[in-house]
This record gives sequence, structure tokens and C-alpha cells, in this order.
Amino acid sequence: MQAMTPAICAAVKVGTSRSMTDSRGNTSYTVARLSDGHCWMTSNLKLDISQPNTLTSANSDVSSNWPTTTVSTPMETSNGTWSTDQDAILFAKKPVKIFNNGGSYQGSYGYYYTWCAATAGSCKDSSGNTLSSGNASSSICPKGWRLPTGGNSGEFQALYNKWTTATWGANGGVNGRWFGGANTASGGAFFPAAGVIIDPGLNYSSLGGDYWSSTASNSGRASSLFFTSSGANPAYGDDRYIGNSIRCIAR
Repeated sequence: MQAMTPAICAAVKVGTSRSMTDSRGNTSYTVARLSDGHCWMTSNLKLDISQPNTLTSANSDVSSNWPTTTVSTPMETSNGTWSTDQDAILFAKKPVKIFNNGGSYQGSYGYYYTWCAATAGSCKDSSGNTLSSGNASSSICPKGWRLPTGGNSGEFQALYNKWTTATWGANGGVNGRWFGGANTASGGAFFPAAGVIIDPGLNYSSLGGDYWSSTASNSGRASSLFFTSSGANPAYGDDRYIGNSIRCIAR
């Protein structure tokens, strides 16, 4: 995945899907060029960032190694402070082993991250102030990839606009919605209803999904793609301490 370039994406047709490997742990993901013209991951990120120096400028969407401390990855708490509390750390490293539908394993849910974890700490500016507008400069996506932009003019909104039906249903036994098209061949991608992590654990799995963007809504919230069986909001504002899913988009 770290070898992805704009030229590679532009050379494939909309609806083309491939499997690519993230060098950080040799995890494979499906990626596709969607109806909005961008190449997206079409499976959720599954990266454990609880170990120090997991992310480097050679393998990740960061300008320097992150985290730089030897403690477990700090998370942002509900009041905007930093913490190494185990409940907060859970948001970044919880491996998803969700059992539902009669006990079937839903590995497609991926991991969950707070917004500060998703943005590799760039939720705060160079002076340490909480970013209250604009887009975070970094992310935990692989090098060559980043978080989609949010808000009413963002990339989640643009993908939704390509196919506003955003059909709810099951894919491979997992509930969720298609965005961008009714299937992969038409430039769509399926987003599982992975739920969210709100202390003390997972909520709403199979009932709804929430995916972080790079865009700050205000000092306490960030924009996300939110959906349930009833509808979808590609410019939703979420509390930053909630653990959400991640889909990366190629640069």
C-alpha cells in the first residue's frame, strides 16, 4: 500500500478492485477506484497503534515518528485532556472480535480509534491547542494514503452524492451500507455497520456505522460519516473521544 501514487490510481478504471498489503504488520486490504474518481480502502483499518514508534514517515501518513514516548499511545479524553488510562487506550488497540449472527466472526469491523489517535496526534496544532477547524495534517493511514475530508464539501459527502440511495443491507453476512454505487463494479464500496466504542465498550454493532474524517467541526468534535438502517449523514459531527472506524483514501 505504501507504493500507491496518484498515477497508479488514475491508470485504473472505476470499479477496479485489488488486494494490497500494508507493510505495517503485513495486513492485506481491498482497495478500489470508486465512482468519485478516488481510490479508497474498501475494508476497515486494522492497525494496532498501542506500541511506540509504530508509525514512521517511511510507512505512514506522518512527517515524523509517532508516538515518540515509550508509554502506551495517549488518547484524548472527553474533556480534551491527554490520558494513558487503560479505558482510553482501549480505543486505539481493541482488536475486533465481535460475535453476532449466531456466533459468526465479523473480522471486517476493523479497529476503533479516537479522533486524536486517527489523526496521529495532529488534532492539536504546533502550540498544543486543540484544532477547531480545517483538516488534521497527519493520520494513521499508510504512507500514500490519508483520512477522507469531512463536512458538507468533503470527500465523504462527494462519495455519497454519487449515489444518494446508499442502500442498507447485508454483505457477506454483515449489515451496512453501500456508498458511491450499488456494488463494486459500479464504483461503490460497502461500509460495515461496525458500531462505536463508547466507554465501557462496543455499542450499536450491526445497527450503525461511524467513520472518521480528517476535518475538525469545533474544539470538541470532528466530522464523520454516520449511518444507520434509517439513513446516512456524510457530514456528521462526533465527540472526538468516541472510538470510530477508519477508511483511508489515496493521496
